[in-house]
Amino acid sequence: MSLDFHTVCGYFAPPVPTYWKWEEEGTVLAWYDGPTICYRDELAAVLRRLAPAGLPPLGSVLLLLAALRDRWGEPPAREVVLHQYLGLHLVGGGPYRELLTEVLLGLQQVGRCRRLVTTPAAKAEVAALVFEDAPGRYLPSLSRALLERLAGGLTADEIDLRQAAGLEELLHDLGCLRWGLPRVTPETLALRLKAGIDELPSEAPIKPPPAGTARELIAKLEDDPELGSVARLAKLLLAAVHLPRALSDPEELPIGGVSDVANRGPLDRLLLSELAHDDLTLAVRVAMNEALYLRRESPPRTPPRQRKVLLDAGLRTWGVPRVFVAAVGLALAAKSDPQLAVRAFRSASGHATPVDFSTREGLAAHLAALDPGLHPGAALAALVAEEQTPDGETDLVLVTTPDTLADPAFARDLQAAAIPPLFLASVSREGRFELIHRTPRGRKTICIAKLDLADILKPTAQRAASLIDKAKTEQLPAIFTFPRFPLRLSVPFDWQRSWQTSPRDIFTLTRDGRLLHWAGHGQGAEQLIEGLPAGDLLFAPSRADGRQLPIVFGKRSQRGLRALHLDLETRAHSLVNLQLDADQPREVLGQGGVLYVYFTDRLNIVSPTTGELLATKRLDPAAERRGRFTARRQANGQTVWYLARYSPDAREVIELEICRETSEFKLLGMFDIPGIEGPRGLTTKLELLDPVSRVARPLTVRERPGEWAVVPPIYLGAASRDGQRVMLTAGVHSLPAKSLNRQYLLIDLGAGTLAIAHHGAVSPEPREIPVNPRTLHGKFVSVGITKRLQLALRSRRSSWWVIEASLPDGTLRFPTKGGQSLAEAELLVRAEFTPLDDLDRGYTLSLATFPDGSRAWMDSRGLLHLKSVDPTVPECSLVLCEGPLAGWMGGEGLFGPEYWRLGMEGTGANHVNLHAIAPFIQRVLA
Repeated sequence: MSLDFHTVCGYFAPPVPTYWKWEEEGTVLAWYDGPTICYRDELAAVLRRLAPAGLPPLGSVLLLLAALRDRWGEPPAREVVLHQYLGLHLVGGGPYRELLTEVLLGLQQVGRCRRLVTTPAAKAEVAALVFEDAPGRYLPSLSRALLERLAGGLTADEIDLRQAAGLEELLHDLGCLRWGLPRVTPETLALRLKAGIDELPSEAPIKPPPAGTARELIAKLEDDPELGSVARLAKLLLAAVHLPRALSDPEELPIGGVSDVANRGPLDRLLLSELAHDDLTLAVRVAMNEALYLRRESPPRTPPRQRKVLLDAGLRTWGVPRVFVAAVGLALAAKSDPQLAVRAFRSASGHATPVDFSTREGLAAHLAALDPGLHPGAALAALVAEEQTPDGETDLVLVTTPDTLADPAFARDLQAAAIPPLFLASVSREGRFELIHRTPRGRKTICIAKLDLADILKPTAQRAASLIDKAKTEQLPAIFTFPRFPLRLSVPFDWQRSWQTSPRDIFTLTRDGRLLHWAGHGQGAEQLIEGLPAGDLLFAPSRADGRQLPIVFGKRSQRGLRALHLDLETRAHSLVNLQLDADQPREVLGQGGVLYVYFTDRLNIVSPTTGELLATKRLDPAAERRGRFTARRQANGQTVWYLARYSPDAREVIELEICRETSEFKLLGMFDIPGIEGPRGLTTKLELLDPVSRVARPLTVRERPGEWAVVPPIYLGAASRDGQRVMLTAGVHSLPAKSLNRQYLLIDLGAGTLAIAHHGAVSPEPREIPVNPRTLHGKFVSVGITKRLQLALRSRRSSWWVIEASLPDGTLRFPTKGGQSLAEAELLVRAEFTPLDDLDRGYTLSLATFPDGSRAWMDSRGLLHLKSVDPTVPECSLVLCEGPLAGWMGGEGLFGPEYWRLGMEGTGANHVNLHAIAPFIQRVLA
C-alpha cells in the first residue's frame, strides 16, 4: 500500500502544541523539555508487535513507553509535567478530567513494573497486553505500510510539527490507553513475560465419563428404581452366560519356513552353530543377547469375530420373560471379549431392529417395544440375510422362551431359511435359563441355571427424596440451596462483555464467571449461570435463536475458547471446548450453524455444539479482510470482494465472489447486517451498496444536516459486536467556517445513518446504557456489633458502614458511603472475614465466626448472609446496596425494593429486623 505525505505525517509527526518531539535526525523520541522517551529502533520493535492487529495512535504508545523509562518518577516527575500540560488542553472540559486522571493512575501503575521490563521485546509484550482489542486502532494493512515507512527512514518534513486539533488527538491517545492499562499488574506482567499467558490455568474438574459399555451400564443401574431389576438379573447371569471359545485360531507349531534370524527367542531355536561354543561362551552370548535364534513365519491371524444377539420381543415374552430376555442380552454384551464386536437386535414384525445396550435410554427403549408376532423366525432369517459373512466368523445368539423353541412353525422357518449354526438361549417365567448350541447334527446343551426371579425382581426400598442439594457444602448459607437464585443482582455495565438480543433482553458475562440477564430498565439482573471459566467474550448473537442462546468466550489460546449453550426456558446449559489448531484467535463470527474463528494467518471452522474442528483454511496476508469478506486487487487494478463460506458437504471453506469495484463504486468494506438479507457494501461516498442490484443508497446525516461535509481520506475502524454499527475516521469540513478537522464518525448500518461521534467516543458500541445498574458493596474485611445493637462492616480502608433500621418507613438502610470512625470501645464484638477456598464459583465468599458460633458470610457479589447458632432464628441474606436494603429471609421469602426481587414480596424489612437480625445480634451477645 502506497502512503501519501499527509498520512505519514498524520501518524508520525507531533501535533501542535505537543509534549513530545523527534531528535537526533529522527532517531530519538523525547519529551518536549529534553528527557528521552525511547529510540527509533525500540519504537520499531514495539510497533512491529502491534501492527498485525492494527497500530494504536503513536501518542498512546509513547506515553506507555515513557512510563516504562527509569526517569518516569525522577524530578521533575513525568506524570506531574504531563498532568500540567494535558490540563491546559482540558480547561473547560470537565467531563474528560476523569479520563485523564484514570489514565495517569494507570501509567503510574505501569511505571511500578518497569524493573521487569528491560528489553525492547519485553516492552513490545507490555504494549500488546495494553492495546489488545483497544478501540481506535488503524487497519492492519495501513499499519503494515506505516511500519515499512518507519523502517525505511522518515524524512525531516514527515516528522516535523503539524497543525492538529489538540483535544481530539489527546482524547484519541487517552481512549486507547484507558482500555488496557488496568490489565498491567506486576503478577500479570511477570507471568506473561515468562509463560506467555495472563493467568495460571485452573485445574479442570474431573468428571467420570458416561457409561459406554454394557458392563458399566449394569453397575450404574444396579440401584435404579425402574431398571435396577434388569441390571441385577444381568449381573447374576454373567456367571452363567458363557459361549464356547472358537477353536479355529491356528497354533504356532514348529513347522513351516524360517523368516529371519534374531538375537532373542526360546533356546530350542538356537542356531546349530551356537551349540559349537563351549558352555561358558554360550552362556555369556545368551546373557548378552548376542546369540542367534531362528524366527519362524508368523501364522495367519484369524479375522476379528463378531457376535449378533437377537432378542425375542414377541407375544410369548410379554411380562416377566421380557425382563429376563433383556437381562440375558445385557449379560451377553457385557461378557464379551473387548476385541469381539457385539451387536444386539430385537424382533419387530419380521425385521431385526438394533438395540443399544450402552445407555439407559437404549435399554428403556427396548423394554418399551412390543412385537405382535408369535415367534422370531422371520426376524432371524432377515438378520442372517442382512450381512453375508463367512461361516465361523460370527456367533449368532437367539434369546427366546421354551414355548417358542417347541413351536413347529418356528422349527419349519429355521429349516426353510437355512439358518447356520447358532446358540439358543431359553428363559422361562420360573427363572430357568438354558443355553443350547444348535448345529445341523443336532442340539447340545451348554449350561443350565435356575434363578429366583421373585427375589431378584422385587423392588428395592426407596429412599425419601431429600429437599437439600447434597452438592452444596454445609458451610454455605441456606439461600445457596435454591436451584434458581431468588435475588436479582447488579454489576457495572460494560458493552465489551454484554450484548442485546431484544429491546428488553440484555445479557452480561461478568469477569467472575457469571451470566446475568437484564429483563427491564427498572430491574436488576437475574443470575443464570455461575462458575464459568474466566475469559473475554468473543461472540454473542444479536438475537436469541428461539430459546437457545449460544456464546463463545474464554482465553485467546488454542485450548482456551469455549462455546456455551443456554436454554432460556429450562436454564439448562452445556459447555464445550473448541478444538483449534493455533493460538491467539483475533475474531469469532457465527453464521450458518458454524463458527468462523479467524487468526492472523488462518481460518478455523468449528462446530459450536461439539467443538469439533470441521475445516481450516490459510489466509492471504496481502488481502484486506473485514469479517467474512476479503478484498483482493486483480492484475488489472480492479478490486474484487469475496465471501468465505463453509461447505458442509465438502467439509471445506470456499470463497464466493460478491462484488467487483468499479470507477463508480469504491468500497471501504462489506458487512453482514442483522435483519437485512444479503451483504451490503459501504462505499467511499458513504453509501450503502446492494451488490446484487448495484443500487447505492446514501446515508442520512443524523445531526446538523448541511453544516458539515466529510472529506477523504476515510479510514474504516472497528465494528460493533452485533454488526450494526461501524466507526470511521475522516476529515470533516465545517461550514461556513471552512475549518477542516479530523473526526470520528459513527455509522448505523441497519438504520443507514451517519453522525459525528461524541468527544472521546472511539468505540462503535452504543454509548447509552439500556439498563439501570446500581452499586453493590462486597469488599469488607470484618463485621461487628455496635453498642446501639447495629451490624457494622469494616472496609479495607478501615471505614465502618453501619446497617441502620429506619423507624419512620420501616426499612433497613445501608449508607451511601462509609467513613464512620468507630473506636474499639464502641464495638461490643467483632469478627474477621476469612476467605473460603475450593468453592469453584468464580465469585468469593468469606466467613466470619462469632464467639458463640453464629456465622456471617461476605459475598463478593454484594451480599451479606447471616446464620445464628440458634436454629430457631431464621437465616437471612441482605443485598448491600445504597439506600433501602432488599434480601431474603428463611421461611418468609423476599423483602425490599422491587429492583432486587426475582419473585413476589413475602415480608417487610421491619419484620426481618425484628425476627432475624435483632435475634441474631442478641444471640451473639448472650
